Amino acid sequence: MPESLLKDGVITTDKAAISEILLQQYARVSRGREPTWKTWRGRDGNEFKESEVKAAIKRIKRDTAPGPDLTSGDMLRELDEKGLREVTRLINRVYREGDVPKAWKYATVSAIHKTGKPRVKPESYRPISLTPLQYRVYGRLLKIRLEAATKRFIPREQAGFQSDRDVIQQIQYIVQRHQEKERKKFMVLGF
Repeated sequence: MPESLLKDGVITTDKAAISEILLQQYARVSRGREPTWKTWRGRDGNEFKESEVKAAIKRIKRDTAPGPDLTSGDMLRELDEKGLREVTRLINRVYREGDVPKAWKYATVSAIHKTGKPRVKPESYRPISLTPLQYRVYGRLLKIRLEAATKRFIPREQAGFQSDRDVIQQIQYIVQRHQEKERKKFMVLGF
């Protein structure tokens, strides 16, 4: 949180006032949108394995900032077999039933200063939401499943938002297609 902020031409250092100023600023930029919680039920019957959950947990950095539940990356990474089994059971229940635990719907919002902006202006900060790490693990697992499920429907030419495709590959593809057409044109002219 910033140490001081400017409001109505006056700099304040009162933490409660700073929190209120940032809250008002974030409300203005979010345009009053309330989050919607859509249910997702894992209808495929393929629950997550402990090995999948363990792999997703291993990708969390040890020093990752915790959410409002104060569960740290270290805590999740150090789970014993019983703890891993319980986290896997919880994640599978959420996946099966589509009912996200209430605690996962809260986040700790922190103010991050935008580089090069005056530190005393509220608009010089952007909010970052720190959600519970278990929810982040669940999100990562869903992402993996959804990517695998949609991969077969996305044509080769579609590169946006695809982890194994990038702009360079698209340029190479376009150049290759152009060269193929030029060769065919040349061959036709040769007859």
